[in-house]
Amino acid sequence: MEDNLTFLLNKSIIIMLLILIWQIMDANELQAWRKKLGLTQIAASGMLGVSRVTIQNWEAGAKIPVAIEALCELHEKRWKMRPEYGPVTLIWGDASFWQPAYGPAIVPKLSKELYPDNQSALSRICTLLREQNAIHNPLIIDESGEIIWTSAQIIEECAKRSSFTVEPFSVSFPQINQRAEGFFVIETLPDGGTVKHGIDAAGNPFSSEARAQAWIAAKT
Repeated sequence: MEDNLTFLLNKSIIIMLLILIWQIMDANELQAWRKKLGLTQIAASGMLGVSRVTIQNWEAGAKIPVAIEALCELHEKRWKMRPEYGPVTLIWGDASFWQPAYGPAIVPKLSKELYPDNQSALSRICTLLREQNAIHNPLIIDESGEIIWTSAQIIEECAKRSSFTVEPFSVSFPQINQRAEGFFVIETLPDGGTVKHGIDAAGNPFSSEARAQAWIAAKT
């Protein structure tokens, strides 16, 4: 029995090591990443926190740490969020993509629009969020289908561009090991007053703070 467990454990370790080796960025991939972002070796070294010589060595075939690959992915993600990056596709639904576990399901109508860059897509969705209530789960994706702007990021960006401010909420319930998270979007009215709208972390709107509080309670 112990021999079988040892064999299975060793086999699992070998498989994990093979996966890590297979996923490690190689010299060609590093150079392609640098050129894609329009970086010189000096600029790339500053971004990755290493010397130019290290970049040269990696691109010449030296082993690249796994952490560097993760850092490259993070910088590429931020690079894709630039206003001029594109083309991109804006997606949203007229109902939540996430359906309740019980009760009738609502099939959302999906809207999809192509834009030349992030700036155009963000201007469009920010306008829709101001003018309409039935905007759920907005996303901006690139040509490969990768999510560039999440719902939460879009909501925060739109708040920066308007008379709205964002106040995140997070409530923990240790007894059931759950956490409710989302945003209160606070709109400043012409008379100086404010209206608080609740939006959950997936980008689903609520018409009032009371409904948002009810949503928090429902998570318990």
